[in-house]
Amino acid sequence: MTLKGKILSSIIFLAVLAGIPAVEAVAQEPGEDSSSEWQFAFIPYGWSTGINGNVTVDGTTRRVEASAGDLAEFRDTGVSFVFTARKDNWGFLLDSVWSSYSDSPSPDERLQTDVWLLDGNVSTSLGGAGPLELLAGFRYYNIDSSLRNTTSNTTISERESWVDPLIGAQFLIDLGKKWTGVLKGDVGGFNVGSDSAYNFAAGVGWRVAEPISLWAGYRYLKIDYNNNDFALDIALSGFSLGFGFHF
Repeated sequence: MTLKGKILSSIIFLAVLAGIPAVEAVAQEPGEDSSSEWQFAFIPYGWSTGINGNVTVDGTTRRVEASAGDLAEFRDTGVSFVFTARKDNWGFLLDSVWSSYSDSPSPDERLQTDVWLLDGNVSTSLGGAGPLELLAGFRYYNIDSSLRNTTSNTTISERESWVDPLIGAQFLIDLGKKWTGVLKGDVGGFNVGSDSAYNFAAGVGWRVAEPISLWAGYRYLKIDYNNNDFALDIALSGFSLGFGFHF
């Protein structure tokens, strides 16, 4: 296997896509009055996710199975947040995740991997405010990796990135007494970035006070990506927790 194959296989085992955003399903609350005034929310969060599937590098396919605990062992740091804006029956969402991972594949090697993922979409309840909203947007993936040999003092870097267009829908449920439920699903890729990608998320939020909310959710994401000597056929799933500031 080539050095690139070694690097990319290590990336997948450690963290590829392990920080994909999960809070988006609960970031938009139907309990907020739909009006002509802008309503914003900033929500830091975390997602405890596992990965399951196949990774192919340079013609060699590897089975990848890692729990949330396995992936967390290699994580050095990370920042994840969602920013939303709503006005009338329109919603806008930006979800950013950055994570840094490291490992030592051998005594004289140090592997550093940075993963950045960005979701953006626009949603609307056609015909006026309502619980069912249609959405369209994108999902961007960027993976930077460097393998440093401490004996020879040499470093080799690799990068893999792509953008998926996506369409979907979300159902916002007012559960009363400051509680909110959300169901969301989207499909993407369409051979533009990934061959295909399927995403489902469900969550519940609680407005603790006027400017603060707490929430929990679950997300499943299936990705089929193929780019010459590099291919992914993986699924990620797990629970998420976060808190929000509304203004």
